[in-house]
Amino acid sequence: MDFLKLTLWLEMSSFFVSLTGWYRIGTILIMPPKIRELVKELKKAGFSNPGGKGSHRNFIHPKGIGVTISGKSGADAKKYQEQEVAKKIAEARK
Repeated sequence: MDFLKLTLWLEMSSFFVSLTGWYRIGTILIMPPKIRELVKELKKAGFSNPGGKGSHRNFIHPKGIGVTISGKSGADAKKYQEQEVAKKIAEARK
């Protein structure tokens, strides 16, 4: 299951609980995605990275939709970053 499908499934799930960056579904713990996985999903959806400053990466879609991701590529993505990326990818697919 790729990141975007998992994120959307977790948001629709009524028994989703966030535990300091890990997600519990029943008795299964799921690790949060890495920043590099968010970047991969953005590139797959057609976003390009014109650059950023420091650990910030700015992504722009040809439709004019923009999103900024911060953090080192090996760091765990924060919940708000996952939600923002999922929202922007869904917006770009419309």
